[in-house]
Amino acid sequence: MHQKFSVASEFKTENNTLVEFIGDSNTVTIPDGVTCISKLAFFRKDHVKHLYIPDSVTEIGQLAFYSMTGLTKLQLPADLEIIGEDACAMLNVKELTVPVGVRIISKGAFGYNHSLKKLTLGKGLLEIGNGAFRACDALTELTVPKGVKKIGQYAFSGCSSLCSVTLSEGLEEIGAEAFSGCKNLRTVKIPSSVKSIGYGAFPDSNKLTVLCHDPKSIPHTWNLGKNIKLKKTES
Repeated sequence: MHQKFSVASEFKTENNTLVEFIGDSNTVTIPDGVTCISKLAFFRKDHVKHLYIPDSVTEIGQLAFYSMTGLTKLQLPADLEIIGEDACAMLNVKELTVPVGVRIISKGAFGYNHSLKKLTLGKGLLEIGNGAFRACDALTELTVPKGVKKIGQYAFSGCSSLCSVTLSEGLEEIGAEAFSGCKNLRTVKIPSSVKSIGYGAFPDSNKLTVLCHDPKSIPHTWNLGKNIKLKKTES
């Protein structure tokens, strides 16, 4: 496909907000100075193959990049703070780094990225929303950084290739079905800070071993399946 570069007339802007991309270019550079990419701005613009976002952008709105299936690479801006619901769902990116300024990954923000193999979460993160990475079925490893308090419902549900999960101290809540369908998980270590685990958070399989501080004193707020093996964390 012939490479066509974006021009100023293809961007509909208001003040510092990119309201909509209205062009047919496949290599798109968002203008410097844009601070917000509005809701639906690139919704289903699957003809875009390359997208360059300036560091001036601090917010990506709901469904902004939804189903841009032509994208195989996405570099989020360094100063990004807000990612809206389903903002980057149904892409084909292979690697993703969430910047340190992002505190909450919204519902469904990166779901159904079937090509995503490498994920790096920023150290400023506090919460991973419901279904945030649902059905990212090429993802094999996950490290949840220290500081994250909550992993929402279905956050990593259907990540069927996920075989290594590291949960850091400080985590308090793991939502229902958070890791359901992660059939290749074999061992998960639960930090002592965890207060509640929702129903079906992990696959109810005798192939999975859950390590925790005291298997004999599991809190009633931990809803683990009956087939999951429990072992004490080695000191």
